[in-house]
Amino acid sequence: LDPNLAEAHAAKGRILADQGYLDEAVREHEVALRLDPESYEVNCAAVRCYIAMRRYDDAIRHCEKATLVNDRDIWACGMALDCYGAKGDREGQLRISRHVLERFEKIIAAEPDHAVAMSFAIGALIALGERDRAMELAERALLLAQPGDVSHRYNLACAMSLLGESDRSLDLLESILGTLQSESLTWIKTDTTLDNVRELPRFKAMIAAAEARLAAAK
Repeated sequence: LDPNLAEAHAAKGRILADQGYLDEAVREHEVALRLDPESYEVNCAAVRCYIAMRRYDDAIRHCEKATLVNDRDIWACGMALDCYGAKGDREGQLRISRHVLERFEKIIAAEPDHAVAMSFAIGALIALGERDRAMELAERALLLAQPGDVSHRYNLACAMSLLGESDRSLDLLESILGTLQSESLTWIKTDTTLDNVRELPRFKAMIAAAEARLAAAK
């Protein structure tokens, strides 16, 4: 109805990317960004697509933009951290880790149980070489993980993977894979924070079982 609504193109791009139509998704995100390059939501939607394609430079550019337009953001900051890590850009990783921790401290002061902020702070501490602090925060976050909180448990699985705690990462993934839909499974297959467990037989078996469940449901 309104071809100039940036958020609508971004939403369509998100849906296409979740369904695996990445080239079509990119075209929608490009339209959205052309219509409203300053939109936090539009930039974040593009980030998800570019990460799925492992186009990390593009993802970082839009992460940085989203972080600038929303000074309370931690999601885009955290995703930028993952992208710098995937690229092996140590300087960028260290710089953005400090931003993540600064924003984490502000968020956690107001919301002590903010799960998303905790998960990204764990990644930042790992990048800065503060493994003990990262593990301490991860243990605290685990105490807050409710059985039905899929997002929190997934983020913790990623954190445990980064910490080298493979069994605990896989335990957390196993607890949520039975409820995930195809778009979430697509994300898991490309999420670089799970690279430490990706080649393990148990991980491969879990993914195969989830794919079989989804295929049977169709």
